[in-house]
Amino acid sequence: MRLAMIRLYCGDSGQKGFYNMQELGLAKAFIKMGINVYIIMLSNKVKTTVEEKDSSGAILLTVPARNIINHGFFNCSILTELKIDVVHLQSDNQIYAPHVMRFCYKQGIECYNYVGTLYSDSNKILKASLMRMFTKRNIKYFKEGIVFAKTPTVHKQLNKAGAINAQIAPVGLDTEVIPTIQQSKFELRKKLGIPQNKKVLIFVGRLERYKNPISALKLIQDLKQDCHLIFVGKGTLQKEFLQKVSELKLQSTVKYIESVPNKEIHSYYKASDFFINLNDKEIFGMSILEAMYQGCTVVAFKAPGPNYIIEDGVSGYLVNNIKEMEEKVKTANFLEEESKKRIQSNFRWELTAKTIISTLNFKKEKEKKCTF
Repeated sequence: MRLAMIRLYCGDSGQKGFYNMQELGLAKAFIKMGINVYIIMLSNKVKTTVEEKDSSGAILLTVPARNIINHGFFNCSILTELKIDVVHLQSDNQIYAPHVMRFCYKQGIECYNYVGTLYSDSNKILKASLMRMFTKRNIKYFKEGIVFAKTPTVHKQLNKAGAINAQIAPVGLDTEVIPTIQQSKFELRKKLGIPQNKKVLIFVGRLERYKNPISALKLIQDLKQDCHLIFVGKGTLQKEFLQKVSELKLQSTVKYIESVPNKEIHSYYKASDFFINLNDKEIFGMSILEAMYQGCTVVAFKAPGPNYIIEDGVSGYLVNNIKEMEEKVKTANFLEEESKKRIQSNFRWELTAKTIISTLNFKKEKEKKCTF
């Protein structure tokens, strides 16, 4: 079987080496099941298709595309040229998703959708209205085919919209690429220049408004006598963030790092006590998975992703606001073992791949038995 994973999103999805590609993690799980996998990414910066072979056997193709903001458009004929049997379409509310689905139907290519979000969280009325219109159009196609939701929240939205056959297939962690860290927390802190006598908080994410990074400084300002913050990320708010650190005189309390290669970020997770997530609209949260796998206790604002990943009070903590987060950091127990166990048992790509393939096989068997 030849399977193509298509990322229609045509924007900045993180630099190679600094971000674990979700597509690659799932592709590796498919490959272990004997499936040939192509990962198709869209770019308006290339004129011809760029091919790269991953050590796992997955073929990564960066194909020329046009775009409207982060919505990509490409020539679907590449699917027939590659003799693709099945398309894994990361559709969400992407404008071009129906065209890809129609193309697959006409060419006899099996196509299923993988959905992490349906509706725009933009505060701009026009943009939110336009995206809702595109979502409604996409849902019409979801009703007719196979669709997997990344979280129970999206699954519920799909069911409510009429896509009653939708199933949950969560994002997973590629544990093979995570380094084994032998050093103790004490040794790691000494190596990384992190205080030994304070609770250490870590924030890993884009310096963008939706990630709510400035609130991390309000939190650490109130806790600075007892806590130290490691902040990893860059984005449009970088200048504002650093100015705020200076204004609040937090230079000795906040360790700011613009970027850390993914293989090295795990040492920071393991050296920390609490991972904080301040995005109240978090779709999923790969960094949450990674932190929990290293035994770092997560305290997150309630949102679709954290609500699904974390068992509140068991494998992490869910809060409504900064005040509640501050209280948890002050008083809550560390949940190292419970955090790691939660990820190992529920959020690995192998489990997601089995869910998807078993559903596709069931559909084929059902079609064979159908006499009408």
